This record gives sequence, structure tokens and C-alpha cells, in this order.
Amino acid sequence: MSKSALVDSLIRNESGTVVLVAIVFSSLTFGKPRFRASLPEPDEVLEDIVEIDGSFFGKKKYKKQKLVAGAINPGSHQLVLRVVYSRDSEAVEDFVKAYIKKGSLIRTDGLKSYNNESLEGYDHESCNHEEGIFGITNHIENAWSVIKRSLRHIYRDLTFDLNKLNLILREWENRYNYPELFYNVDSYLKLRGCSKLVR
Repeated sequence: MSKSALVDSLIRNESGTVVLVAIVFSSLTFGKPRFRASLPEPDEVLEDIVEIDGSFFGKKKYKKQKLVAGAINPGSHQLVLRVVYSRDSEAVEDFVKAYIKKGSLIRTDGLKSYNNESLEGYDHESCNHEEGIFGITNHIENAWSVIKRSLRHIYRDLTFDLNKLNLILREWENRYNYPELFYNVDSYLKLRGCSKLVR
């Protein structure tokens, strides 16, 4: 979101404090993608202990789904989310090499793609979800739950435009990695270099 767009949705009261004006739903729907696009491009590389998993976004019955790979450090809660096009070993290897430091401990479910070949150079622990064992991937499973619950609240039945999925994922990476951006409008403006707009 541009500085002018932010200013348009703010007014100053008599004491000079910035306050948010009431915004109708249609304005929020229009402004949300612009806000997401204004957030920092994530460039995290995770290390130590990292949980990874994949999840589908979109509606299966309409055959409109995209696969998202996710990785989270359960200690720091740093998160990486990327749209991927396959669940095979090669796709897993590409994702892991790009976003997880060599030598880290990777925790996964029992998907066959998480094998010695795709995770070479990493320690690996896995659990079998089919047997009801989820313990070592709780953090990434929780991230999926939180993100999808929020999207259902906004988009009702998850029938949002999948072309905007990358921006939605960027928002959620920033919510986990830079939560201070979302405390209030003032903190967002200061952290995004717009401190002149805030007293």
C-alpha cells in the first residue's frame, strides 16, 4: 500500500493522534491486496530444528487448488511459505535447499518424498500421521490451521482468487516473522519507513 493510500484511510484527531477511520467491507477487500503487496519480501533461511509440511489451498471440488510447502522453526516461530507444483522428492529437495540451512534437524510426516535422497545433508525425524502421531510436526500443522481459519473468516469457503495466493502467503510470513508490523498503524508506518506520517 502506498503512503498516500495509507493516509487516505487515516485522520488526525484534535490532539494530533493518528486514528483509523471506519472502513466498509468493500474498501477492505480492495485495500487488502495492496496492503499485502506493501509488506517486505520474505527472505528467511531457517536453521536448527525445522518442521516442514505441505498443504492444499483452494476448493478441491472445483479442481482449483494450489499446493503450498511450509517450514517453521518451533523455537523462533520463523516461517517460510511457498507455492510448489509437486510433492515429489525433487520438489522437496529444492524447497529444503533454498530455505533451510544444511545440518539442521528436519521434522516431517511420513510422506515418502521426505527421504534420505531429498534430505541429504540434514538430520531427519518423521512421524506417521496415519497412525495418529503428530507430535513432532505440531507447529507447522498449527500454522496451517491458523492461516486457513483466518481465510475462512475472510473468504467464507476458501474460494478466493488463487492468483493472489502468493500475496496471502507473504502476509502470513510477515505475521509470524515480523509481528510488530501488525501491532497498530503507527508501528507499521514506522517500520516501513513512513515515520514522518506518525507523531
